[in-house]
Amino acid sequence: YLKDVPGFVQKYGEGNSKRLIQYIAEESPRAFAPGTDVLYSCFNFIMLQQIVEKVTGERLCDYLQKNVFDVLGLEHTCFFPLDGKPIKPELAELCAPTEFVGDTLLLKAQVHDPPARLVMKGNSGNAGMFSNVDDIAVICSALLNGGQWKGRRILGSQTVRKIFEVPADNDP
Repeated sequence: YLKDVPGFVQKYGEGNSKRLIQYIAEESPRAFAPGTDVLYSCFNFIMLQQIVEKVTGERLCDYLQKNVFDVLGLEHTCFFPLDGKPIKPELAELCAPTEFVGDTLLLKAQVHDPPARLVMKGNSGNAGMFSNVDDIAVICSALLNGGQWKGRRILGSQTVRKIFEVPADNDP
């Protein structure tokens, strides 16, 4: 994890996602050799974002809006990227404030995770999606139905099976 986000931003500037990717690839400490264990990490999801963006040629927030949220008919789900016009600005007023940054800045319709907000500018694979319970229920229904909901597919059935697979050595 990036422990000193303010120091990183001071050194490399806000919104420097390319430098964060370089940090993850070259400088981030490793807890174990690749393929020998599994560890949840924000960095894993930021790197997955980079793969999606390279393959699709789109920002993650735009890709998900077009290929998941819109396909499922989700009306209250989006990202609020800080590097341009929000995808659904009308939803910002529906968001609950999440926290104070410093003494005066109250975050609302902005991801509060520091690397996602300051370095990835709200378009991040590890944090930043805003939604409501109705839309989340649709996403969960699609996952429980093999990657589709009401005939609209967002993931392949093999991918969904893999999501729910528990490695034998982790099975309680």
